[in-house]
Amino acid sequence: AMERLAELKSVLDLLPCPVIVLPGNHDPAPELFYQVMPAPPEEMDIAGTRLLSFVDPERPGYNAERLPADLARMRTARHKHNGPIIALQHVPVLPPGQTACPYGYANIADIMEINADQAITLTVSGHHHRVAGIGETATEQPADGQVVLNDQHAGHGRNVLRSQTGCVRSWARD
Repeated sequence: AMERLAELKSVLDLLPCPVIVLPGNHDPAPELFYQVMPAPPEEMDIAGTRLLSFVDPERPGYNAERLPADLARMRTARHKHNGPIIALQHVPVLPPGQTACPYGYANIADIMEINADQAITLTVSGHHHRVAGIGETATEQPADGQVVLNDQHAGHGRNVLRSQTGCVRSWARD
């Protein structure tokens, strides 16, 4: 695993932009992971957007928990910053019971409350490898509060649905 991380790092080192790399549950433990990869800053401002990085400890069932120090960091994210804020973490930050994603946070209510209070613009996560509709023909139409993007990837016309809760679905255009 460490050799593959080193190989990935050599590719990332070629990029002419800042890179934030967060470990997932298939990676070595963070203390080993960050012997190869650069540790992310707790916050980074790029072009008026503040990025917050979180390496949350895993909990049973491949879930996670946001630690009190990181919740406190979220509460001060707006300090001297009026632009967009993006939270980066491995486990999806989703309202319980509103998506098909089986993973979440032990303290999701605290995270969602702070996201609202601090007007966190976007959360970006990985972890859930299969989301309904991706790579399939889905018939769902966008619901209120969801955004449809026009995706011309590889010449295949598809609508991509990105909801405010982080779910992503796509379906072929008629």
